[in-house]
Amino acid sequence: MADLNEYMTRHRDEMVRLLQGLVEHESPTAHTPDEKAHSDRLAEYLAGLIAGYGADVERIPQPKRGDHLVARWG
Repeated sequence: MADLNEYMTRHRDEMVRLLQGLVEHESPTAHTPDEKAHSDRLAEYLAGLIAGYGADVERIPQPKRGDHLVARWG
């Protein structure tokens, strides 16, 4: 448990920045034309973030709702 606490303490600022970035991306669940655009911007942000961790990210376009992402490592 001490190792986990130490890890969390060392990476606190990084985790707060990650959470802040996610929270600041508007992604409403209302079924409006703006919903897809907001969700697609969040998908773009997440794709970049995940790719930064070494994954190959595939974006699967969706006609009415936010695009899907598939991430693969290795």
